Amino acid sequence: MDMVHFDSRVVIDSRLDQESEIVVSVLFDSGALGANYISKEKFEEIREYIPEKDVLEKPTRVGLAGHTSVDSNFVVRLGMEFQSFDGSWELYHGEFVVLDMKQNQVIIGLPAIVGK
Repeated sequence: MDMVHFDSRVVIDSRLDQESEIVVSVLFDSGALGANYISKEKFEEIREYIPEKDVLEKPTRVGLAGHTSVDSNFVVRLGMEFQSFDGSWELYHGEFVVLDMKQNQVIIGLPAIVGK
């Protein structure tokens, strides 16, 4: 089975034009056991809209499938809106490890999926 990505919205600083929104492609990944992730590319694209207090210098090592690991220097606090099956938007606030990822913009890990 292929991965299924959903378009979601990042909730950010009011400096962004009200008619604009930042849409990201999100993968809900129950195999991401410990955290949420945002691609370095997407983070750099939206960083100017994120309050500095929400960008944390936090060295992190992430273990990937295939027994490799990737290092990260930043974690960012973000609000995101996900569209539910009835069409309403649900708000989520969480921390996202900034990772150099090529295939995903945002990954929502198991703790956020199950509400922990």
